[in-house]
Amino acid sequence: MPKIFSNLTLRQRASLSFTLICIFIFSLVYLYSSYQISKGFLELEEAEAKTNISRVHDAILSDEKGYISSLIGYAQWDDAFNYINEKNEAFEKSNFGNTLASLNLEFFSYWGLEKKLIYGVNLNLKTEDESKVVYPMSKLDVTNFQSKESFHQTKDLSKHKASFIELEEGPYFAITIPISTSDSKTPANGVLIAAKKLDEEYFSKLSAKLHLDIKAF
Repeated sequence: MPKIFSNLTLRQRASLSFTLICIFIFSLVYLYSSYQISKGFLELEEAEAKTNISRVHDAILSDEKGYISSLIGYAQWDDAFNYINEKNEAFEKSNFGNTLASLNLEFFSYWGLEKKLIYGVNLNLKTEDESKVVYPMSKLDVTNFQSKESFHQTKDLSKHKASFIELEEGPYFAITIPISTSDSKTPANGVLIAAKKLDEEYFSKLSAKLHLDIKAF
């Protein structure tokens, strides 16, 4: 037995033992309470993070719906339907410049059946010079669009798709709409694919809109 106990009376020993037991119990209670409190805060942070992620996701989906509404007229269009079957320069020129830039999308393209690119452009949304708005799509981006099998499904005219894709300059979300005549009575002969870049500027605007500090990786 340690000397500290040998010099104590029986009552002092009992008192010391009781004190040590109390300290041990209070320590356990403190550690358990701290764990529960930390766990509670962690669960609150996780719940808040999930809510914020859901808000961002919903905001992107809302943007996608807006883009689909803007693009339907370009897809359900007699001239576009006929253009897929027989290209003509007049139609191409009618779609150049700020007309397409006003859609606020970096890519705009018409594809025929069998994933054949008929007309595709990359848009510079930051220039005010109409002659410098449109650029040809790169071979890599064409390949990336072609590799997405689901983008080229045209059986259901009402089935508009929106999904993410990695292109040469980074991540985008793409909207695909089957190309049909204006009365939607003719089977689709291709698909319109447009894409919006998910860059720092996009998320900066989304941060301001949602009042969240959004950092995309």
